[in-house]
Order: sequence, then C-alpha cells, then structure tokens
Amino acid sequence: MRKTSYALTFIAVIPLLVFNILSARLPDWLVASHTVDDARVTVRYGLMERCERITFEEPGSSNATHSDYSDYECRRFPLREQDKCEKENKIFCAAWVSAQYCTELGIGFAATALVTLLFGVSTHSRRRRVWRAVAGLLVLHGGDLLNCSHRNSPIKMFQLFFNW
Repeated sequence: MRKTSYALTFIAVIPLLVFNILSARLPDWLVASHTVDDARVTVRYGLMERCERITFEEPGSSNATHSDYSDYECRRFPLREQDKCEKENKIFCAAWVSAQYCTELGIGFAATALVTLLFGVSTHSRRRRVWRAVAGLLVLHGGDLLNCSHRNSPIKMFQLFFNW
C-alpha cells in the first residue's frame, strides 16, 4: 500500500512537469499575424524565443496553398538591443524575464518532487519525512505558478510591449 501512494503521486506530478517544460519551450504564448504588400508575416512569441515566418505569395495566384518563398527564423526573446529593453520596453522585458525565471523555478520544484518520491520508494526512509518534503515542494510549485501567472499574465505583458 505504501508504494502505491508513492506511485500515484508520481503519476500525478509527471503532467505538472511536462506542462511546465512545454510552456517554457513552445513559442506560442502570443501569435501576431499581418500582411504587408505580398508578404504575410506571422510572429510567435514564446517564453524564451521569438519566431517569425515571412511568406511571400505570388500576386496572381489563386492557389491558397502555393507560395513562392517562405522564411522561418527563431531567436532568443527578449534581447536587450533588438527589443529595446534598455529604455522603451524596460518594464515589459523585466516582466517577461521574471516569467521565465518563475517557470524555470516551477520546473525545478516539480523535478525535485519526483526525485524525492523516487528516493522515498527506493530507500526505507520514514514516510512522514518523505511526504512532508513532497507536499512542501508541490506547495512551492503551485504557489510559484500562481504568483507568477497573477503578476505576469501574457495579455498584460503584450500590452506593456506594445504600450497599450
């Protein structure tokens, strides 16, 4: 019975870690798309990178799937000079980088909780100590995510970036 509760908790914590890692790595927190002349520009902002796709379409083409040229480029985000973090967007960049740190901290808490669960199963340590450690790490994980999502919502940061 003792190992069953460890296994169930381990299975419950794995999605927390997976979703944290995905939210940190996928570049789709914000998506902006616009058309300039014959080019369609789509910019995807992720927590740690910005990806831009420029698609040039043939002016007389009726085929919607055909394009003459497409370019896809990703870079770290935000950058000090390119994203004007020194003067104009100082608050936005600070908020965005804070969200990065909060997500990385959440990944660390969830991973440490998984390691603690493995340690509790593999050794014959006292159950109360292991559960206290796991519960404490999960409370820190949840508190960290709630605190960061409340302060640094993507909509709020988008408004700061575009000065709305």
